[in-house]
Amino acid sequence: SWRSASWGVQLWHERLWRVGVADVLNDAVYTYMTDERRRRYGSRAWYALPGGGHLGLGASLERATGRDFVPGNDGLEQRAWIEYRSAPFAWAPGR
Repeated sequence: SWRSASWGVQLWHERLWRVGVADVLNDAVYTYMTDERRRRYGSRAWYALPGGGHLGLGASLERATGRDFVPGNDGLEQRAWIEYRSAPFAWAPGR
């Protein structure tokens, strides 16, 4: 992540591996037929607005195999977003 007083950039990578356990019986663990694996890459950038708050953009790409523990349920997901956050509420007791 790179930041300055008025802007910032963030890059990330996530890796998720889930093993589904269906049942445990007599010290034996029974699992689903496949694991769910996901890899997500993303980026986000933001700019501080002159009056407070910030405006940002982001995008991510995710590759998934075995979604919901179903063999062959593979896919690619793409996300993009715009975010706006206003200045924090400036209130103090006694004002």
